[in-house]
Amino acid sequence: MSIPANVTKIRAATFYYCIQMAEVNLPDGLTVIEDKAFEDSGVASVRFPEGLIYIGNTAFRSTWLAQVSLPDSVTFVGEYAFAECSKLTSLKLSAGLTSISAYTFKKCTGLTHAEIPEGVETIGMHAFESCSALTSVTLPDSLRRIDNGVFLDCYALTSVTIPEGVTHLGQSDVSGRGVFENCSRLTTAYLPRSLTFISHGPFGGCTKLESVRYAGSEEEWKAVDKGEAWDACFPLGATLHFNSTP
Repeated sequence: MSIPANVTKIRAATFYYCIQMAEVNLPDGLTVIEDKAFEDSGVASVRFPEGLIYIGNTAFRSTWLAQVSLPDSVTFVGEYAFAECSKLTSLKLSAGLTSISAYTFKKCTGLTHAEIPEGVETIGMHAFESCSALTSVTLPDSLRRIDNGVFLDCYALTSVTIPEGVTHLGQSDVSGRGVFENCSRLTTAYLPRSLTFISHGPFGGCTKLESVRYAGSEEEWKAVDKGEAWDACFPLGATLHFNSTP
């Protein structure tokens, strides 16, 4: 299906549950895709045009997309925008993003790698929850905060490096789950000296975790606000190392 060339905005729920729709050609002048625009449709292939700025909440939730490549003009992708796209295996995010919204890629069970582009400062809660095939993630130096449950139940993730500059693992003002909770194959995690706050025991349920390597000294570690959950949820058999770098 081809959207006419003069269309600049696709209204909310325009193609909701259009299960016979398989391929969509979006016009070069398109700037906005509103909430639920293609949710629960049969869309398996979309070319996102340069000039697109906004993708709303649940816009492509539960579609058949196998590849998502967002142009650098995109500055906002809403909550659940690509959640439950079980066929999604290839993901390129826009360099124009400064945050990843909550639940954006939840239950994208075919995704094996995620590279967060430079410029992103915050990853919203549960953004990659239950991406059960995710084996690796690359985080940018611009990152400052990773919210609760971002990688919850990412069972295939084996190692993670949190870049220097990140100050918060989790949020203090909401209840929730640990950032890497139940990542049952995670063996190694590198934490930066820049950390000032950790919440909800980020490694709870990481039964194969062997080492957490912190870049700072033991004294610097003691100054990090960790709450009671850190000790309560730290996996048995795991060792915390100081003055460690990847």
